[in-house]
Amino acid sequence: IEQLLLPVATITGNNTICQGSSTVLTAEGGVTYNWSPTSGLSGSTTATITASPVTTTTYVVTVTGQNGCKVKDSVLVNVTPRPVFSAITSKPVLCTGDTAILLATGGDSYVWSPAGTLNAPFSNQTEAFPRTTTNYKVVIENWQCGIKDSLFLTLPVANKPLVQTTKSNDINCFLPQATLTAGGGSKYLWQPATGLSDPTSNKPIVRINKTTTFQVLITTNEGCQVEDSVTVFVNKGDDGSG
Repeated sequence: IEQLLLPVATITGNNTICQGSSTVLTAEGGVTYNWSPTSGLSGSTTATITASPVTTTTYVVTVTGQNGCKVKDSVLVNVTPRPVFSAITSKPVLCTGDTAILLATGGDSYVWSPAGTLNAPFSNQTEAFPRTTTNYKVVIENWQCGIKDSLFLTLPVANKPLVQTTKSNDINCFLPQATLTAGGGSKYLWQPATGLSDPTSNKPIVRINKTTTFQVLITTNEGCQVEDSVTVFVNKGDDGSG
């Protein structure tokens, strides 16, 4: 009785590909070959085939030696999603003197420009501090898929509002209320709201019984903000002198 030797089957090729790409698989050790499943393959009966699977797939090859003996080997081809590049800013409008975060995703390397107003131009995330409206470019590269692209961001820069906060008077027995006035913006928010006729008005009326410091947040149409404060003193003396 003659014992026949099994062929020694091996498969070489790229085990990980990007979605939409392909890899060349080569089997060795026999005289005939049969690959399965055939989906995504350029052929099924040759030693070398091109595999273009849509999803991660295990390919099995049956290798037949010269003596007719057969053996199987397999390879898992991982399919990674095609990268989606993106670039965003944390602030749609940057106010003079402030900073914004620029964030890019989808790659393995990043190069931002112009670099002069960035603290980390070779990182996916960097702080931007331009003094004027600036157009930024980021070059993103995904090494595995071999994809490189450029994205662009415009970061508008607007002036902060000029602070204009006043009070009409302090409060005493003769003047039971006061008016606060703020200017320079399109929106206003006063804190604390207690004792104010309208904390979102630029001219709220104040009725309080103790000295209070009011903080106001002033916002422009562009979204720039600045804070200021004003103190209204309450004098409890009968003659209004304290």
